[in-house]
Amino acid sequence: QKKEGNIKHIGITGHNADLLYNALEQSEELETVQFPFNIIEDGKNERALLKIAKKLGVGTIIMKPLAGGVIPEPELCLRWILQQGVDVVIPGMILSREIKINSSLGNEPRPLSPQELSRLKAKVKPMEQDFCRRCLYCEPCPEGVPIYFIQELGDKVKISAVKDMCQEMYTSLEKNAEDCTECGECEEKCPYELPIREMLKEKHRLLVEG
Repeated sequence: QKKEGNIKHIGITGHNADLLYNALEQSEELETVQFPFNIIEDGKNERALLKIAKKLGVGTIIMKPLAGGVIPEPELCLRWILQQGVDVVIPGMILSREIKINSSLGNEPRPLSPQELSRLKAKVKPMEQDFCRRCLYCEPCPEGVPIYFIQELGDKVKISAVKDMCQEMYTSLEKNAEDCTECGECEEKCPYELPIREMLKEKHRLLVEG
């Protein structure tokens, strides 16, 4: 198709950095690679992917730079990302003012100071273990449990400003974590091999008991 002129450019996207690395190694057709990368998802596989992409001249497109919006320092997160030698960053935005703020950060990037970096790392340290990347590969649950939504509420309930709202939204769900039968189907589908069943129990505790 590309030789015939029907396709001009070919890129690849995914949530598994190791698989994407292998794809870049095996194909000379790929021009861009899109993957999650942020200060939480900053492991050896992500770094290896960035390195090989740069070596091959493949453009890097970063999704989920704010870790699904759960990190409470979005400006610092974006400034950190822009220091990592990536080509394009695509943060999710809801409000028009967020577009202006994010654009200004890209137009005039400023490296983080040592103090800012320490502050950011302190914020994300408690989140690094068992962090849900919101890829939705675990769904649908055969019992109808909204796994992704519960994970999101369970993370955001820790933010005092929205705690009550998160707890109210959880109690209004038709199905919640208590409806999990522990079949394990979600864990088999998770590309990050997360202990989803145990995570749901913990999120339920946070959302019910506070």
